[in-house]
Amino acid sequence: MLVSDVRRFAFIHIPKTAGSSITEALAPYIELPRKPLSRKPKEHSTWHREYQYRGSPVHGTLDHSMVSHLWNEKKDTHLFFTVVRNPYSRLLSVYLSHGPKWKVPFSKLYSFKEFVKLVGKKDPSVNGTNSTLSQSHWYRPGMVCLRFENIEREFVSLCETRLGFNKGQIKLPHRMEKSGDCSKYQQIYTPKMREIMEKVYEHDLKEWEYSFE
Repeated sequence: MLVSDVRRFAFIHIPKTAGSSITEALAPYIELPRKPLSRKPKEHSTWHREYQYRGSPVHGTLDHSMVSHLWNEKKDTHLFFTVVRNPYSRLLSVYLSHGPKWKVPFSKLYSFKEFVKLVGKKDPSVNGTNSTLSQSHWYRPGMVCLRFENIEREFVSLCETRLGFNKGQIKLPHRMEKSGDCSKYQQIYTPKMREIMEKVYEHDLKEWEYSFE
């Protein structure tokens, strides 16, 4: 996640919603790292370590208490924004690329059907990274929510109309998801898996009007 006290904005990074691309686009303009960006670091983790907000984990996401603290501290002076994604697509992406302690992907440990069942049971073996939590875990009413499905257009528009960047100054890098194309998730979920998803991510589906179709 990124915070600029000069431009007065805070980006809340929800896992698997283009947070790495947004970090890469905005990090050169953030004053909190003590040194200016000269080139993109080779190691992905180095990028986040150098440009994270104080106290946030290496990959740049925050837990509930840290989001609440930052929100209460800066909500009246900063524009908070985040990115949300269709829960069906997002969970498939988590399954294919995340894993316990970020080492082995869940896809190497469970079938997707088994994984969804564990998510439904809130099993600690799949909840340890926070990636499977509802997106409302990070969201606070009043935050600007961009859509992952329209991320390039909406992000550039936000930068130019509300964050004070000049037209053409900010471009969103095209980072290919490690998990590949998750847009065809309808072919993977069974009726029972959909039932579990509707219970676990009920708030996300209603709040942002997402559906299985």
